[in-house]
Amino acid sequence: MFEIGLFWRIHKKFKPNRTKFDWLSRDEEQVDVFAKDPYRIEDFSLGVFLDIIKNSKTINKSEAFKATPKDLPILMFSGDKDPVGEMGKGVKRVAKQFEKSGIHDFTFNLYEGGRHEMLKETNAEAVKQEVIAWLNARM
Repeated sequence: MFEIGLFWRIHKKFKPNRTKFDWLSRDEEQVDVFAKDPYRIEDFSLGVFLDIIKNSKTINKSEAFKATPKDLPILMFSGDKDPVGEMGKGVKRVAKQFEKSGIHDFTFNLYEGGRHEMLKETNAEAVKQEVIAWLNARM
């Protein structure tokens, strides 16, 4: 087991750091809850990383987007300061792929200032309300 550089290095983008988990949310209380969680996982096996690498290559191919049912409603959202989503750049690429694939009902929200845990962010209630409104409009 080892700690991947992604998780222990990405917090540096949020200097000055209060914790090594500042990249998760602007909500310090939520960051503290995560930091104190005895069940959180920081160390992953090489097998987990191999699966992530293999599957991300597969799911990001244009064939995967083309195979998505065109009538499947999709809501995609992220924070523009999520380092896992390449500070918005990666999720924008994925959103463009979905748009190009001809999905009839595709909604994409990139929340300004949001980090990795959008449902535990400082604007979590607004995000939740937008998700609920999106779901209600389709039920």
